[in-house]
Order: sequence, then structure tokens, then C-alpha cells
Amino acid sequence: MSDEKHYSKHFHKDMSQKNIALYLINTNNTLKATYECYQGLINSLKQKDFLKFKAITFNQNKDIAPKMKQFLRLYN
Repeated sequence: MSDEKHYSKHFHKDMSQKNIALYLINTNNTLKATYECYQGLINSLKQKDFLKFKAITFNQNKDIAPKMKQFLRLYN
């Protein structure tokens, strides 16, 4: 995501893509929990950290979206 700011007609001010995404993620607990879980999985794969990946799949946050829970069950 870009940190470069552009005028947003929805927010009526200059905002970056990153700021808009963070704003939207913080409006819903399920969306935020699912996003954080997804980012954790992506980072564990990039770092080739199997223990971190397994910990994320095993310790599911109760607030994550049902489809994410279904996905994570594949790895338990």
C-alpha cells in the first residue's frame, strides 16, 4: 500500500491508501481480527517460521471471520 496522499472525496481530505485501509479495518472487530491473523500468517511464511505459523493456526481468535476459521482448521 502506498503512503502517498491523494484527495479522497469520501473523507473530504488528503489520505493515503494505507490510512484508508487502517481506518476501515478499525471499524469492525471481526475485520480487524481477521486482517491481523492474515498478516501474521503472511509474515510467518515470509520468515519461514513454522512455529509461528502453527501457533497462529492453533490459537484462533474468536473474533475472526467464519471463512478464516474454516481455513485455519485445515492446518490443525
